[in-house]
Amino acid sequence: MNAETPVSPQPATHEASPAVVSPWTHVSSLLIFILLLTPLLFLGVGCYPGCSSYSGGLALRTAQAPNNDVMLYLDIFESGVYTPTGESQVTLPEQSAPAALNLDTLAADGYVAVRVPHAPPSYTVSSLVAGHDAGAPGAMFNYYSPPTSTVMSSIPVTLTMRADYEQAINARYPITDGKSHWEVWWLPAGASFPLPDGPFRLDDNYPPPVELQFLANFGGDFAVDCNGCQYEYVVFDGVTFHGPFAGTLVVNSAPSPLAKFGTDCMHQTPPIPSTAAVLLAASEPFTMTYCLENYDSIAHDFDLTGDSQQAWTYSFYTQTVGAPADPVPVGAAPFQVRVPAMANFWPGMVAIHAVYTPTFAGDASVNEALALTATSLVSPTLTTQGVGFGFSNGFDPQSNAGASLYLPLAVKE
Repeated sequence: MNAETPVSPQPATHEASPAVVSPWTHVSSLLIFILLLTPLLFLGVGCYPGCSSYSGGLALRTAQAPNNDVMLYLDIFESGVYTPTGESQVTLPEQSAPAALNLDTLAADGYVAVRVPHAPPSYTVSSLVAGHDAGAPGAMFNYYSPPTSTVMSSIPVTLTMRADYEQAINARYPITDGKSHWEVWWLPAGASFPLPDGPFRLDDNYPPPVELQFLANFGGDFAVDCNGCQYEYVVFDGVTFHGPFAGTLVVNSAPSPLAKFGTDCMHQTPPIPSTAAVLLAASEPFTMTYCLENYDSIAHDFDLTGDSQQAWTYSFYTQTVGAPADPVPVGAAPFQVRVPAMANFWPGMVAIHAVYTPTFAGDASVNEALALTATSLVSPTLTTQGVGFGFSNGFDPQSNAGASLYLPLAVKE
């Protein structure tokens, strides 16, 4: 095995994403296939980067609010320089390519569908409201103008329920168990993003270029009933469907703590993006990055085991989140890692990098699924699973019809 040590993420710049070793240069069509193949978003991560014609990503977050409300977030990441006239674009010297996302098409034809769970055991229909406060617009559009500016402009964007799209979403993603429902939200018909008059820059850092905010009210004793419930997003950018993307509702005051593989490492400084899928190339090292999140009020030591579909032996590294730190080698799985207690809004977090160098014929049909299972040594019933995927350029799904497909798992204490 010829694995390489992951590169420690650095403070965000506009030259390249601070990532570990990973061949991400030509994976657009491959990742579209992965999303079509899999019904849930593995690791709770969006596509970082390039799961459609542009380089961007999605992240999901939740937090508890008063009175049985839960705050839902959808962060849409995109990086590039735009001009507000037509589809023309400009590129700064330090950028490799202009952005390709059409913001006018996104505003006119795009939307976000949220699959809202109903709290057990009665599964009374829940409700969704845009914004986290009464009268809040529901979304923020964040940009830098002129493109060289270091001061971010943050402009509110009104979200409204778009019942005109619900029939299409229900037909495409039908719900038959009566335990959840789809709601579609977006800009009012005919509205557009509040673009500045001159060229501006979007930055795939935090705060994200587009942040959507919702309040979900479940009624009853939500803290007991729906902690750990799953919700989903579907994003339509005006051309391509992205998702469904799965998230887990976390209630801070719930008596049963949760742990999960998520995306909150991305929102820290320096950011550490999770990697849900990679392109496999012969003799080229790759890295899958997981973010293990602890929502308990105490730290937990977790036992980490790995299950590779190809029986590959990965080299693992752990990395402290929230402060500049290099990845630390921990060897092969199984291994143990301590995850800090939850602090304020954020869970305790540790980033985990899995590195491997595959050897196969250049035109071989190869696919890989690496499932990591984290089990608390403090409370063994507190366990969670995350999965990363890899596919070669020559991957043929017809020849892999019998391959196993892993789904993420979150189990209450």
